[in-house]
Amino acid sequence: KNLEVVLVPRTAAAMSLKAACRVISGKNGPPEEEMIEAPLMAKHHYTTYIGVEGSIVDSVFVGGPGQNDIEALSTPPIEFTAQVPPHKDPEQKQRKMKVQGPHGLFEVTLPEDAEVGQQVRYRLGPPPEFRIEVPPKAKPGAQARFKRRDGVEVTVTIPPRRPS
Repeated sequence: KNLEVVLVPRTAAAMSLKAACRVISGKNGPPEEEMIEAPLMAKHHYTTYIGVEGSIVDSVFVGGPGQNDIEALSTPPIEFTAQVPPHKDPEQKQRKMKVQGPHGLFEVTLPEDAEVGQQVRYRLGPPPEFRIEVPPKAKPGAQARFKRRDGVEVTVTIPPRRPS
């Protein structure tokens, strides 16, 4: 699943994630390599269900090709930059350009204020399904495992440059 990670104010607290915060921060808990578990949909301020907009499905690992199966190429979410090319049609309101992706060329829409030669940043991936706020004192690289109400486990890695 795709997750969006944001900061949480120091004043926010949630009883169901106190143990998770201790594990992630390394205080009074097992080593950071161990994952902690907490309900993803509990009544607290660390997680918010955003929705899937019909674009996210659970994946299933398949060991090899099957009969009559169609292989769909996919890639983990990535961020990339591209240089804005010269205008082909100055009258065009919504400019687009082709960029090389992991599985071939695809088209992206340029920001309205993009200038020729400027580097623009894009994210290639599905929209986030959940908003996960970084618990207080969580360290970058630490992992936490949450269980949704439907039983599906979601693992979250605290990203770099996301201090609490």
